[in-house]
Formats: sequence, C-alpha cells, structure tokens
Amino acid sequence: MKKLYRFKRLILMTLLCSFVLSITSIIYSSAQYIYRVDPNYGFTITYGQVTLSNGTQAWRWISGDYNCTQQQQIQNSFMSSYDIEQLYKGDATYKYNCHSYAWYDQGFNNIYWINDPSNFRSGRWIKSTGWTDVIPSGIRSNDIVDYYISSTNRPHSARVYSLMLNTYVSKWGAAGLYVHRPTEVPNAYISNDLGYYR
Repeated sequence: MKKLYRFKRLILMTLLCSFVLSITSIIYSSAQYIYRVDPNYGFTITYGQVTLSNGTQAWRWISGDYNCTQQQQIQNSFMSSYDIEQLYKGDATYKYNCHSYAWYDQGFNNIYWINDPSNFRSGRWIKSTGWTDVIPSGIRSNDIVDYYISSTNRPHSARVYSLMLNTYVSKWGAAGLYVHRPTEVPNAYISNDLGYYR
C-alpha cells in the first residue's frame, strides 16, 4: 500500500513538472527568477529566466535538486511501472526537461528547462505517423520526435535512440531519462501524432 501511494505521488510530481512550472507550487516569482517547492520531498528549486540564442525562453537551473536516495526511489518506481527495465539512462533531476534534452542539449550537465521549443522546430519537419510504436522508414537515430496533440499542446519531446530496438530516449518531467518504446510513456504524454524532425 505504501509503495502504491509513493508511486502515485511520483506520477503526480512528474505531471506537475512535465510542461510548465506549475503555479500551485510556486512560492515566489519575479520577472527574472522563479522559486518552487518539490511536492514530494519539500525542497526549494530556484530558476533564473534566460533567452537562448534562437530566442527561446528558458529557465536556467540555479539550485535545489534530488539527493541520491530520492533519485533511487524515483528510479525504482518508474522502472517497476513501465517497460524500461535494463534501459535506464539518467537520474531524476529538476535541471532540465524533455524539450531541453531533445531540442537543445543531450548532456547530463544540461541546466535549462524549456516549456516551448517551437523556435527549434522551424524548417526541420520530416514526417508524421500518428500514434504508433513503429518508427517509420527514412528516420535516423538521433532524429527528434514531437508528441503532438494540437498546435498549442505538444506535451513531450524525445530523440530516436535505436532503430533496431525501435526505441526513443527522453526525459520524463523531473523524473529520469529513459529509453522506451514510442508509446510507452506516462499518460500525460499520449498524443494524436508523432512528428519527426532533423
């Protein structure tokens, strides 16, 4: 029962952190900084607002993150709940999110949280497939994937990890970086279409 309760709390945390820094967890904000409290562990995260070179607005992580024990708890919960065993890639962190990883920086030292990666998409579209687990022909490893519901609702971004294994790699909100099948994602990421970009 405790394990199920903890898992539900971790799912909630992921959903809260997936796309936008939720107003319900902000304790203070200004034009340049935002402070929020982790809903599960109670520590404060601090971000500073920045503009990237292509005009994208982002939040630069300054302080506050999971400790090793908390990261292990999150990893255990997700690894036992999704078909990602043996394919875990990176620890849970508030430093960056899915859009930042897919479109901006694939390094583990990435410290930018991007809510709207639209400036990165321009002129790079290859094809779309609908909601399917099959990576289409003509796609290469490292191509970028846009989870599309509508023009104003694009909840997730990923990169093609392996054509042979039919897998993507993506960051799940403030949870970890995972290798997974295209549709093996939290419910908040389920979309109408998968768009491929290069």
